[in-house]
Amino acid sequence: MKPLPRYFDGIRVPKYVFIQSLVMLMLLSGVHVGLILLLYRINVDPIVLVHVVLLYWVAVAIGLSLYIQRQMRKFYEVLCIRPSRLLPHHGREIGLAVGVQGPEDIRLAVKV
Repeated sequence: MKPLPRYFDGIRVPKYVFIQSLVMLMLLSGVHVGLILLLYRINVDPIVLVHVVLLYWVAVAIGLSLYIQRQMRKFYEVLCIRPSRLLPHHGREIGLAVGVQGPEDIRLAVKV
């Protein structure tokens, strides 16, 4: 996966991503309890139980981190990248309002 762009510095998690992550963690903690009960019922050695639960939470942490990163990337790309892509198409209206003369000035303004 590509590294995050510079505009990701100092951003916050959107509210809906936080709520989805919280609900997902609540559900996954219920699965955790069920996994422990299942492993006790089939008489698994306690060392194996600890390692299975540890690997379960490692997988949950990796999955949740990737999910949050993907959701934040989608959320902030809509805010930061798409409006800058619209500038050349609507350059005349925006240029008149901001004092930009042509497409070259708009490209320079987008880079800054």
